[in-house]
This record gives sequence, C-alpha cells and structure tokens, in this order.
Amino acid sequence: MTRKWLVVYTKPQHEVKSYNYLCMHNIKAYLPLYKELRQWSDRKKWVEKPLFPGYLFVFVSNKEYFNVLSCPSIIKYIFHNGVAATVDNRIIEGIEKQIKINNGENIEAVDVDFEYGQEIVLKTGPFKGLTGKLVQFKGKHKIAIELECMNRRILIETRKAHVV
Repeated sequence: MTRKWLVVYTKPQHEVKSYNYLCMHNIKAYLPLYKELRQWSDRKKWVEKPLFPGYLFVFVSNKEYFNVLSCPSIIKYIFHNGVAATVDNRIIEGIEKQIKINNGENIEAVDVDFEYGQEIVLKTGPFKGLTGKLVQFKGKHKIAIELECMNRRILIETRKAHVV
C-alpha cells in the first residue's frame, strides 16, 4: 500500500479545523504554519497562520483517498493535469525543516509571478538537492522553490555558498 502526499482545498479559514478532524480520524496530514506579529490598537501578538491559506497536505493511500473527503470542511482534492496533485516528500520535509529551523519565521508562500533568473541546485540545508530559481524579491536575493501544483512558490533566504 503506497502512500503519497496530496493537496486538498479547505473552506476559507478552516485549515486548522480540517487538520484536527483528519488527525482525530487517523489520517496523516500536514499543515505548515508560520508566525506573524499582529498589531491591534492596544497590543501586539504573535499569531500562527497557515503558510498556504486554504490548503492542506494529506499523506494517504488509494484506500484512504475518499476518507479525506468525509471531513466537512474539506472541499476537494487539487488536480494537476487531470490527476490529484502530488507533492514530493522532499518538499514536505524541506518545509518542515525550514519552519523548525527558523521557528516559523523567514519563510513565506506568495502567489505573485517573478522574473525568473538562473536555475540553481541547493547543496546544503533542508532543501538539499532541490532545484530553484534565484529571484529578486523585497530587495534581497532569495531562492524560490516552486510547488507548481498549488500555484505557489516557497521563498527561502540562503547564501550563495549554499547553491551550485
């Protein structure tokens, strides 16, 4: 029974609720969260927000595929080229490591288009072995690892010494 990482779309602002439901029903799921400093009129507070709003990763076999859709707040699987969108295990592990290393800070997912530069391969760090593109974003050199199935790009800061 082979399992693979798939992407599901949730109701707006139901990512945590969906994640908790799946965990209670013994379905492995991953919800990457990052920390953001929010300003209210009387205070500032760090809050955790989904890295990919409206999306959740599930690690399922063909047998468990339809069990995921029993969650009331999950709308559908995301499809790419007519099949359920899969995400390479190295991407999931890289996201987990990057969030853990930076305590949920200095990682962001954006849906803007970039002018792509030179294609590079990461030789160290949590995304070791993955190919990305060097981009100029917010005045800093960052490496964008693209998750095509979600129309999002993961941006990480790294030094030139970490790329080939």
